[in-house]
Amino acid sequence: MTAGADGMFKVWDMRDCGYRSIISCHASDNELLCATFNNVNPNLIAVGGEESGLIGVWDLRMPQMVINDLSHHDKQVT
Repeated sequence: MTAGADGMFKVWDMRDCGYRSIISCHASDNELLCATFNNVNPNLIAVGGEESGLIGVWDLRMPQMVINDLSHHDKQVT
């Protein structure tokens, strides 16, 4: 999975040597600096990088919308 300066996160199919993304989603109007999978539920990911410190939680089964915004950070998460 990658998080990009274009505000997109992508999940890549490594069986295709990482050349094809299987999910590509616009998550922010700002750059994204980090993305991680949930260790308990592999369908959930968190992406961050907003200057406000906001972290978005996404369900990969329905990536067209964020399922939760976490606002527990005062500054940008890197």
